[in-house]
Amino acid sequence: MTNEPDGKLLVDTKELARTLSFTEEWVKTNRCRMIGAQKVGGRWRFDLAKIRGCIATGKDIIIK
Repeated sequence: MTNEPDGKLLVDTKELARTLSFTEEWVKTNRCRMIGAQKVGGRWRFDLAKIRGCIATGKDIIIK
């Protein structure tokens, strides 16, 4: 878990899978299509606030 200077809460694949009750394999397979996903220093990080916001409003977290 990393706090960015602009207030984003970035989590790694393992933390995102645990938080959303997904398997790590599912997150790894779909990470390039997920909203809030970004590659930081060779590792994938996910903007947890953006993902939670989509879930709270009933939107899909996968970009089609």
